[in-house]
Amino acid sequence: MFVGADSDNFDERIELKIFHSEVVVDNEKVDQEMKAYQKIPRITSFLDARGNNTLDETIQANYRQVNLDVEQF
Repeated sequence: MFVGADSDNFDERIELKIFHSEVVVDNEKVDQEMKAYQKIPRITSFLDARGNNTLDETIQANYRQVNLDVEQF
């Protein structure tokens, strides 16, 4: 169960847009769908040859490269 109010303008209360609802979940159907799930394949690894995680370094290098690219244009 949940309730809420929606408004086109945040500073104006609109009485007609107040709602009260209930979400109904078909658990059997969800279970069937979940059984058909497949694992998402790994497309890249951030481990170097020694097994060290290089995610942070990769993110920082990409960040620096984006900044350089922006400065050039």
